[in-house]
Amino acid sequence: MLSKNIIRVVIIEDDEIIRKSYTSIINDSEKYICTADYDNFEEAIKNISKDEPKIILIDSVLPEITGVEGIRRIKSAYSKADILVLTFLEDDKEIFDALCAGACGYLTKNTKPENFIRALDVIVRGEASMNTNIAKLVLDSVKRTKKNPLTSKEIEVLHQIADGKSYSMIAEKLLTNKETVRSQIKNIYKKLPLFTKT
Repeated sequence: MLSKNIIRVVIIEDDEIIRKSYTSIINDSEKYICTADYDNFEEAIKNISKDEPKIILIDSVLPEITGVEGIRRIKSAYSKADILVLTFLEDDKEIFDALCAGACGYLTKNTKPENFIRALDVIVRGEASMNTNIAKLVLDSVKRTKKNPLTSKEIEVLHQIADGKSYSMIAEKLLTNKETVRSQIKNIYKKLPLFTKT
């Protein structure tokens, strides 16, 4: 039986080399264990409730389904997990669409092992990261939406990121700390699916 402190991760990735590499990185860590890895979406969705993951890593391009549709279906079937989308390129539109579907972050497939684990740590702490272009896409959505679900502080964080400010600079300006800034980013990600419903 797994220790309660070990965080369960599931991987959905059709490339066997990448999938096995991630599995190995996760299982070599002290905090995480890959309880299941799938090369196709249908098998994953059937078993996801039994796997009980805290984090799900899903490929942005699977043979039988888009990453965005896969994320929506996972959120509908099993809402307890945080979802990270795996992508080869930092395609901002693709990442933004994945975030709007319910992902809470992304990882590029060339991420170094130590940064890979750090990204999982950030998610577990209830935080998230965001780049300048994603911030601009979110702000564009805010302008277009009839009912904006974001708080004034979250909007300010977006403007600061869009202006290229570091998390340290944002924290200093808002009289807070970097961890709080990252938490606000995660809150923004959680609210992005609301933009597709307005």
